Amino acid sequence: MPGSTVVIMDLPVRHPEPAPLVRGRHDAFAAAFRSIRTAIIMTDPTLPDNPIVFANDAFLQLTGYASHDVVGRNCRFLQGPETSAETVEHLRRGIAARGDVSAEILNYRQDGTTFWNAVSITPVLDDIGAVALFVGTLADVTAARERQRADRQAEQDLTARNRELESALDVQHLLVAEIDHRTKNNLQMVSAMLTLQAMSIPDPELRRTLQEMLERVDALGLVHKRLYELSQRTRFDVADFIHELLDTILGASGRRDIVVDQRLNAVVIGADQAAAVALILNEVLTNAIKHGFPSGRHGSLTVVLAAKGDRCIITIADDGVGLPTEKAVGPTFGTTLVETLARHLHAVIAWTRAQPGTVFTLDFPIKVAASS
Repeated sequence: MPGSTVVIMDLPVRHPEPAPLVRGRHDAFAAAFRSIRTAIIMTDPTLPDNPIVFANDAFLQLTGYASHDVVGRNCRFLQGPETSAETVEHLRRGIAARGDVSAEILNYRQDGTTFWNAVSITPVLDDIGAVALFVGTLADVTAARERQRADRQAEQDLTARNRELESALDVQHLLVAEIDHRTKNNLQMVSAMLTLQAMSIPDPELRRTLQEMLERVDALGLVHKRLYELSQRTRFDVADFIHELLDTILGASGRRDIVVDQRLNAVVIGADQAAAVALILNEVLTNAIKHGFPSGRHGSLTVVLAAKGDRCIITIADDGVGLPTEKAVGPTFGTTLVETLARHLHAVIAWTRAQPGTVFTLDFPIKVAASS
């Protein structure tokens, strides 16, 4: 606790304790102050250099000094080379103003070790309103300051780590963008080659087969678009995909006589499931439109998407001509592809005959990664 600008000598100036504090009817109060666990000192501003006139046992234990080394000295002896001059001046001004003042200040014990001292100084007035004593309470807050310092260091380390991760993420985004660009070009090149090949083949059946392959490539391209152009690199919105896929298939077919009823609830699956789901949907929807409604037959197509617990359920129903008998057509590449992809998804699939038409059901577990 800084005092006035008077500088004491190297030898402490001794002042007797004030009689009101230690004698007569005030002895009990002095005993109480001595035994209290909070470190307390009292200084007398009416004496030269505002010396300490009382220090309790808690203060002596905190600082390592004996009572005779403390009483009679200004408490600046607790200061040392690393004590903040700014904090000392703050305390000095508070005492000079005869008001309450507090601060956290680096102090030194008798053995030279340091501690952070949360000091609070309060004036005690006499009967005529003059300051008779200053009472100072002290607390060792070194551990709390160390925790704060450790927290700040941890925060700085975390900030630095976050910057490193952001930089790495920027690089990753650049790489993804480059892969996106190359994949898009490759899919377009495959589509172009299939288109050219189909145009040069006279066999209508083989040409139809190549056209179906082209449609599957286009479906994968649509998946790629939704995953990358819409910045959903780990999550795939099934409802949005179905809506766009239907527009694409119907637009390519030129069919305006098929009414489509889309009952699409919001369902998000993992990106690693997207390609398999997209190819299955493309296969079933294309087959329903092409073969369920042969030329001249109009009708309706209903697509229902919903989540039940952790499973995605997609139902595609049409009122077309219905399923052919297996003996009549045998297994096709399309059905084989759907069954293979369903196994990859751990899905349950079913084709059932309706009156009229066909109902296809796809039921698979949802795997959703964290948002990108």
